[in-house]
Amino acid sequence: MFILSLIFGILIFIIFLIFHILIWRVKKPKNEINFLFLLFIFLPLLFTGIILLINFFKNFTNNNLIFSTFLLYFSLSCAYIQTYPAARANAPSLQIVYFVYKSGEKGLSQEEITNKFNLNNLVYERVEDLIKENFIYQQDNSILLTRKGEILANIFRIYRKLYGLEFGQG
Repeated sequence: MFILSLIFGILIFIIFLIFHILIWRVKKPKNEINFLFLLFIFLPLLFTGIILLINFFKNFTNNNLIFSTFLLYFSLSCAYIQTYPAARANAPSLQIVYFVYKSGEKGLSQEEITNKFNLNNLVYERVEDLIKENFIYQQDNSILLTRKGEILANIFRIYRKLYGLEFGQG
């Protein structure tokens, strides 16, 4: 049963990942994170509920197999959703590695690397993403948190507190 849960959980995740890629290639949703939750969490949860309901009447498999498969799938999906924003963003560390790679044998100086960056890539695009995802909003010359943004900030605050790190420091 353990092997079946492992196979089914990974297979189902791959299927939804393929759906995600296909949907994004056709038309990227306006609110990407909400759509990821819908695609990777809510739809599979609905399907799992339907399967459990059918299994209640037809008893075609062990409920433990269904639960363990969904638990693995759910864990993979949560990890994917959590890392998706960082993976799609232009992370400065990855850009530095790319710039150095593109420079070939001659390499780059720190000044040359610094000159390749601009605030538009580092800050403004992230602000636009956060506005688009409804985590922040702009009012006059200020940027403020939405309720959704407050929840996210509190999650990170608690997360960092567990590790003994100050909020807002790396």
